[in-house]
Amino acid sequence: MVHLDTNTIRSIIEIGTTVMLSLSTSICILFVYFYTRLINQKFGNTDY
Repeated sequence: MVHLDTNTIRSIIEIGTTVMLSLSTSICILFVYFYTRLINQKFGNTDY
């Protein structure tokens, strides 16, 4: 077990939080994009 100082732990937590935020944001954008496409296909509405 390697002993980590507080600065390393803090930077690891910051990097992890940034990665999680960007991942969740991109997943939400993809979900909304595909959801609107599905609705448009269902109702035959091609123009946004």
